[in-house]
Amino acid sequence: MSYQKDKYRYEEEFEDKFSSLLLSQKILLAAFKKRKNAKGDLDLADKEFHEAIDFVNSNEREKPNRLATK
Repeated sequence: MSYQKDKYRYEEEFEDKFSSLLLSQKILLAAFKKRKNAKGDLDLADKEFHEAIDFVNSNEREKPNRLATK
C-alpha cells in the first residue's frame, strides 16, 4: 500500500512540476512574441520616420529659394 501512495504522490508532483514548466514556457513564448512584434513595429516606425525625413528634405531641395528671388 505504501508503494501505491508513494507512486501516486510522485506522479502528482511530476504533473505539478510539468504543468508549471509548461505554463512558464507558454508565458515566456508569449513575451518573446510580444517583444518580436514590438521590435518589428519599431523597425517599421523608424523606417517610416526616415522616409518622411527624406521626403521633406527632397521637397526642400526642389523648392526655389524665395529669398534669392526677391
